[in-house]
Parts: sequence; C-alpha cells; structure tokens
Amino acid sequence: KNARLKEGFTKAKQRAFDLRYPKSQMFTKEELAKYENSYQEILDGRKVVIGPHFVVRGNQKNYVPQQSTTTTARQASSASALKGFYFSADISRQYAQWNFEMKNAGSILDYSDVAWNVLDLAGGYKFGKFVLDAGMSYGMQSGTSKMTDDDITNGGLETIYYDDEDPSNEYPTYNTALSIGDTKGGSLFGFNIGIGLADTFGFGKTRITPSVGYRQFSYKLSTDKNYGMSVASNWCHDLGGGQFICPSFMLFDDNSMTWANPDDYDGYYWWEIPGGVDGATMVSNGDTYSFSQSGDTHIYDVLWAGPYLALDFQSDINENNNVSGRIELGFPGYATKGDQPYRIDWDHPVSVEDNASMFSGTHLGLTANWTSMFSKNWGLTFGVMYDYYSVSGADATTHNSSDFYEGILEIIRAAGQDGDPNTTDPWDSEDQMYATNPTAAAIAELYESCGNSWTCKSSNEVDSFYRSIGVRVGVVAKF
Repeated sequence: KNARLKEGFTKAKQRAFDLRYPKSQMFTKEELAKYENSYQEILDGRKVVIGPHFVVRGNQKNYVPQQSTTTTARQASSASALKGFYFSADISRQYAQWNFEMKNAGSILDYSDVAWNVLDLAGGYKFGKFVLDAGMSYGMQSGTSKMTDDDITNGGLETIYYDDEDPSNEYPTYNTALSIGDTKGGSLFGFNIGIGLADTFGFGKTRITPSVGYRQFSYKLSTDKNYGMSVASNWCHDLGGGQFICPSFMLFDDNSMTWANPDDYDGYYWWEIPGGVDGATMVSNGDTYSFSQSGDTHIYDVLWAGPYLALDFQSDINENNNVSGRIELGFPGYATKGDQPYRIDWDHPVSVEDNASMFSGTHLGLTANWTSMFSKNWGLTFGVMYDYYSVSGADATTHNSSDFYEGILEIIRAAGQDGDPNTTDPWDSEDQMYATNPTAAAIAELYESCGNSWTCKSSNEVDSFYRSIGVRVGVVAKF
C-alpha cells in the first residue's frame, strides 16, 4: 500500500502501479510466516517451537510464534549455539615472555619476544544442559629471540673465599655476570578438558556457560651463541655515590702493565709476565673477563598444570554471526628442568630443577572471537587471546657434579702439603687437608651446606611468570 502511494496520487499512476504489480501476486506477512515455517524447524531444547505442522493452525498462530522466536529459540539454532558435536581448528601467532628470578642466588633469567606459530584444535559435545569440551595446542618457535642471564641486577651469587694463609679466615664476595644469547627452535604443547553447564546465565542475547576443568601447558626453550662478561666483586673498588669500578687487570710497576700473550693464559685467573716486572712473574685478571659460548648453553623444559574455573560468553549478532569470549582462572603447579652444558661443576642433562605444587600458581586466560557461519555446519572464526601464568616461592634444586668436586679433592690429596705431586710431602690426615687448604675447605662447606649431598635444595627460592598475547584465524564446524 505504501509503495502504491509513493507512485503518485493520480488514478493514472495508481493504475500503472497495479498493472506492474498485480494484487493477485501480493502476499501478506502471515502468508510469508506460513511459507517460512513450512521449510524450517526451530527447537528450544527438545521442544519444537516452530515447524511445518504449524502451517495448519492459521495466520496468527503462524506469525506470532514465528516472531517471538527471534530472541529465544532462534538463538538456540544460531551460529553460536552448540548442538551435538562441535569442532574448531585454528592457527595463531603468539608473542611471549618467560622470566624467573632466584632470590638467594641473585639471578634473573629472561626470555623476551618469543614468537610462536601454534595450531589449536578444540571440540566438544552438548547433551542436555551439559557440555563436554577438550582442546589441544602444538606450537613451534618462529625466528630467533633473546635470552638474558642477569646475575648483576639482584646482586649475583654470594661465594665464600678463604684466606690462603689461614683458611679459617673466610670472607664473602659476589660473582656477578651478564650474558645475552640467541634462542631458537623452541616448542610448546598444551591440552585441556572440562565440563560445563550450558547457558546457565544470560542477559539479552548473551548466554553464559560456567565450567571446570584441567589444563596443562608446557614449552621448551634452548639458547646458543651466548655472549657476556663476568666480574667478581672482591676486585671492585667503591668510588662513592653508588659507583664501582672493577678492573680487568690489577696494576703494578708504577701503574704500568706488560700485556701477556694469550697463549700463556693458564685457563683460570693468571697470565705469565714475560721476563717479569720488579720480581713479579704473574698478573691476575681480577676475576673479570668477557666470554662467548657456542652450542647450547641454556636448555629449559617448563610445565604449568592444574585445575581451572571458566566462564564462556556467547552473543548473537544475527543468525549467521556471533561473538564469544572466555574468562579462565587456573591454579596450576609449576615445574622446570634446566641444563647448562657449559657448567662443568653441574650434572647433566638435568642441572637444575624448580617445583611448586598444584594451587601454588595462578593462570589468567582471556579470549574473544568473532564467528561467521557460511552454512548450517561450517564457518570461519577470528580471535585474540591473552595468557598470564605466575608462581611465587617455588623450590629450587641444583645438581652439583660429584665427579667435578671429588676430582679436585683428589688432585689436592695427590699434591700433598707443598702442592707438588712430584714430591713426597703427603697430608697427615684428611682433617689437616680440609683445615689448611682453602679450596678443599670451600668444597667441604658446599657439601655440608647441601645436607652432606651434592644435590642442593632451597625452599621458597624462585618467582616465575609466563605471559603471551596473540591473534588467531580458523574454521568451526557443528554436527
């Protein structure tokens, strides 16, 4: 009627409109509702609220229920609804950081800008008011990121030194170092399984499903081409105002120095001075040196695992598009196994371990997705995600190498009191060796501090976090 009036008010124009659009071809909204209902079936749970059998009930009984289902039963059959089995597969690009600090050791290890390419698979089944869901992720590191091993910011590791003249006289020093290495070839794996109450809460077009479950997330990072510098604080000088200087070589002969040939380096602290200077024959590097390491220098396997609580949100835009999201709060445990192959004083392949029991850590997971269905069963999904894992006060374990330390003790025993294995001046007793040789005394104290073991344990030692942010694109299917 409105279209006819728009053509004009004269009878000629109205006749022209009637010829172009005959009244015999016109249909009403009630007739349209009958037509739609004869080809569709809409369910609310197991109840059929719209179907072909409605057509025989007359105009109003077809039109009114058909309109009322727009915000109720239509939502149940829309793009976001889960009916029977559902499945999704997507690829994501994630950027992550892993960091841990050791309190007593004064060390910080940080892996920044780790890029992951991840395949995510998820699926589930809805029955009645319950939803079972499960997921799996597998990722490979993309490109190269940087690892920083920082033993300076938090003070470094305290080491006890002994007076060569009187080993009973001990004094502390701090071994500080900073190195940066390349990290590549890492991998990650994760899975989760949960159960929820479908559409338990809601407001407007949004439905909320609470769930509980278990999630496990692990990753492996490996570093090579490590470059750095090490400084021992007992050689440093306080300049005042919070400034320190730590020389690479100690000065002698009126502040002049003869540089030694690197071939004369004995592998530890001293270089031979060719010809000697004022009676001196050796010069100390002050326990300060730069270094470069090829091959794997830091290898860590990390695991977060524990239960979670989650809320899933689903909201329809129309019959083909919806937005969804998830808020997840987890309570994982934490475990790492690390290997630093260049450390000859540690065991391999497991040099260090950190552990915290389930419920010691926390995990916050956030996701948001847009889904567009191209048919009843298939669609595309786009989304973003954020994860943050953290733990405070994990226990640390260091596996010292018994072969290394006992080998040093064997050399000291063989060298005897005068330090020369070619002479016959043996130790009177083991007690005498430990009492008079500072190196033997330091090794004995290490062994005793670890509970008469080469494996040292420290409680409440490690704070760690892992965080990542990413984008994803994938397909979704419903059956």
